[in-house]
Amino acid sequence: MRLANHFAFCQSYQHGEEPFPTAGLEYIVKTYPANQSTYFGQAKGSLKHGRGAYLFSQDGAMCLYHGWFKDDKFHYRGRLLWENGDLYEGSFIHGSMDGTGSFVSGSEKFIGTYTMGKRQGPGYLVGSAGAKAVEYDKDKIVSET
Repeated sequence: MRLANHFAFCQSYQHGEEPFPTAGLEYIVKTYPANQSTYFGQAKGSLKHGRGAYLFSQDGAMCLYHGWFKDDKFHYRGRLLWENGDLYEGSFIHGSMDGTGSFVSGSEKFIGTYTMGKRQGPGYLVGSAGAKAVEYDKDKIVSET
């Protein structure tokens, strides 16, 4: 299963310097039965905060996030893997893909910028036919070369 392979990779995944102080944070393992999810990593009180991994269900499919959390949300840098094999790796702000990142779905890969979870601005779309420069506006291609 790809989630298991992703989890093994995540055990050694590093993001470089810490985006905020993590000294004094405790480590927890917490299961949330209501949404069939499990978190293990650093915490500030009961909030996911610092580096950790979160296995959860989204729209009936399992997902695994590994990276940084701030105040219970994905924040800074991380990897999000969906059960179908789709993978986003990049920046998050307050729980949304935001900043520079790459998204792989099937044989297609987008490398570029995101704003509030949507592709926005310049980037590259790479597929079996090659690569092309694209410009997105609110997740829709507005130009390509």
